[in-house]
Amino acid sequence: MRGPTGRVRLLAGVLLLGAALAGCGDAHANVSIPPATAASDIVLDSYLRALVAGDCAAARAMETGQFAGQCDTSIRRYAFDHSRPFSPSFAPDTVQYVVSLTVSGVGGGQDGDHNWFYWLARQPNGAWLVTSGGSGP
Repeated sequence: MRGPTGRVRLLAGVLLLGAALAGCGDAHANVSIPPATAASDIVLDSYLRALVAGDCAAARAMETGQFAGQCDTSIRRYAFDHSRPFSPSFAPDTVQYVVSLTVSGVGGGQDGDHNWFYWLARQPNGAWLVTSGGSGP
């Protein structure tokens, strides 16, 4: 049977081990996925925060799968006007946003500020998901 000192040392060792193991996990931040009732701009904002944070699992949960694998952790900053989506007349459940991105570390002369377009589509359950993105409308 251990004495009080032995128990304290055992408890301290377990706590240190737990803290060390917690630090060995994924270094990326966890971004909250908005509810299915969230507006398209909230979904896009959360999606972009996930990309900046390198939280690819969260980013993939906010896209249709057609854009999967595009988790680009080179995005350092972004900005867009939440009140200025536009929707093509031929696609009533689709919105598009113009986003200003600051990227670095991607090579090929792409570092710096860029305008990027993101399309979102309302799904049958009412949720908005990112369907694609690109440098032109």
